[in-house]
Amino acid sequence: MSKEQISYFINESLRIGKEEAQKYLLSHKNIYQLLDEHKICYEVKKTKKQYENFVLRGDINFKKESCNITIYDESIHSIYLDHRHRLPKSLELSEKQALELHLAHEFFHFLEFKSGVTVSERLGKIKLPVLLNFARKVDVIECSEIAAHSFAKQFCRLKVLPNYYDLHYLYHQNK
Repeated sequence: MSKEQISYFINESLRIGKEEAQKYLLSHKNIYQLLDEHKICYEVKKTKKQYENFVLRGDINFKKESCNITIYDESIHSIYLDHRHRLPKSLELSEKQALELHLAHEFFHFLEFKSGVTVSERLGKIKLPVLLNFARKVDVIECSEIAAHSFAKQFCRLKVLPNYYDLHYLYHQNK
């Protein structure tokens, strides 16, 4: 992928997430009200969902008639504890803010699901070389995550993208 393409996909993803958040900020509803309005159930599990190289903080299950978000409290709590004394006051998150930013992130994915098209699909495909002169076209799936981070940042009025907290945490865990 060229530098121009990379810039396009990142900037458009950030723009889409920010603009979508601004629409919902105009409603003056908090994330809990939005979840309720859209009949999205969420639960906070006291455990964490760990994979080989990362810990999942939350996930969302879409069904035809319903949507459920699961937040893994142990994982959220670890981020809160890690940042409490290491970050400048202006970047610190309370546990409630950490939960809300994860709910907002997953809410954005619900909006994608509801619209029937993801940000990755909206922004177009790139060609990936497969063999010799053959290539296949694929979506840049990371665009949906970038847009969800941008949405959460804007909606929760953060100074940085939420993945900053993950990266900071990983850095201090020496991973």
